[in-house]
Amino acid sequence: MDTTKLLDILSGKNVFDKYLELKESQWFSESELKDIQLYKFQKLIFHCYANVPYYRKFMKKIDMMPSDIKSLDILAEFPIITKDIIKENYYDFIPVNLKKINGVKEGQTGGTTGNILLKRTDAITRSYTWGAYKRFEDWMGFKTGDKALMLMGGHVIHKHSLESVIHDIIYKKINKIKNVLFLIHTTRKKKLWKR
Repeated sequence: MDTTKLLDILSGKNVFDKYLELKESQWFSESELKDIQLYKFQKLIFHCYANVPYYRKFMKKIDMMPSDIKSLDILAEFPIITKDIIKENYYDFIPVNLKKINGVKEGQTGGTTGNILLKRTDAITRSYTWGAYKRFEDWMGFKTGDKALMLMGGHVIHKHSLESVIHDIIYKKINKIKNVLFLIHTTRKKKLWKR
């Protein structure tokens, strides 16, 4: 039995619907995919112009309006954003409508380059990420409930708060349902621990 819908209820995400969407869209033609990319890019630009100070300032500086986005070719006009640029302009990357965005959670990058970066993701982004991962599992022939062992680096700063405790309890239950064991190596504690 596929437990994704149950896991969505426990986690507050909508992975199952995003998984179905990605499962269908993987067979779209190149032109259909380009249409989707342009549509989503236009939505993103309108959002950024209205809500993200860094991009609004940038677009005003080069005299660009969201309505000017007619093709993905315009991406070449935008700067490549590095961790250093984000750190130097950290607050300008925070959307002014942050509280209106559903399910925003703070986290961090893995720090594999040595520079951990604090970031935020919303419920839709996390749902697409896990939907894509579920589709990947399909490609590999992995079925829900198959035994799995996940090995991960432990660069993530673990907060000791009520929210993190609740998060850990929920994800322990989710991983038990999925029949997955996580082994996380943390350089701070120098040992493997289960999550």
